[in-house]
Amino acid sequence: MGVTRVELDRDLDQKVAMRIGLPAAGRLAERVQRAAQRLAPPGKLWVTAHDERVRYSHRETDAQMIPANLRYKLPAVVYVRKGRDEHGKARNPEGGWKPVPGRHDLARFPRDPELPIEQRANCRCASFELPGALARTIFTTPAVLRGAAAVAQVYTRFPRAAESETGTSRDRGAHFMAGALREAAAGMRR
Repeated sequence: MGVTRVELDRDLDQKVAMRIGLPAAGRLAERVQRAAQRLAPPGKLWVTAHDERVRYSHRETDAQMIPANLRYKLPAVVYVRKGRDEHGKARNPEGGWKPVPGRHDLARFPRDPELPIEQRANCRCASFELPGALARTIFTTPAVLRGAAAVAQVYTRFPRAAESETGTSRDRGAHFMAGALREAAAGMRR
């Protein structure tokens, strides 16, 4: 009885990954990208009246573009009266509203009732929805080999996209990337 001997190439795993894994990873990444683009929330943009009457915190928020499921971040302000401190040194010679370092007020839209009165009273700002703004920033990298594994990435560089995906203590997550991955995985099982 004869014995058959088979010798496999030492780099067979890489050859299989190159011929089968790379194209499959690329197709999967493109499927995830398309689903994420479809599931991504629209963007929204804060716009001021662009004149000398716009208050400091709104001027700082002007052109803030974020996913629509999140709240805008406005610099918090406090009113500091004109006068002198306990040492006689001039304090805030002009008087008025001053930023509070490191603090923000959150707003779903200009004049949001949840904003402090100093942020919403007489506000003339507007918020505009930007359909597809986040979706247009979702991309995929070409599939590459890492050892014997084929890897591709789906990513976005939209402001606050990670917060939009997972949510915050006050805003629900959109889960557009996780949903896209679930859809792609379900499609592979069929």
